[in-house]
Amino acid sequence: MGSALTSLIGLVFTGVALYGFYWVIRLAVRDGMLEADRRRQREQTPQVSPESG
Repeated sequence: MGSALTSLIGLVFTGVALYGFYWVIRLAVRDGMLEADRRRQREQTPQVSPESG
């Protein structure tokens, strides 16, 4: 019985750790996509040179 409980606790801890890694990766991907959008938006804005004004 003790070995079954140990296995169950190990599975629970593994599940919690994997769930934590899932959220870390999800937030990192979200942040990367937002940063890429910001960079694209900066590149699309026209640059006005001081001589053309």
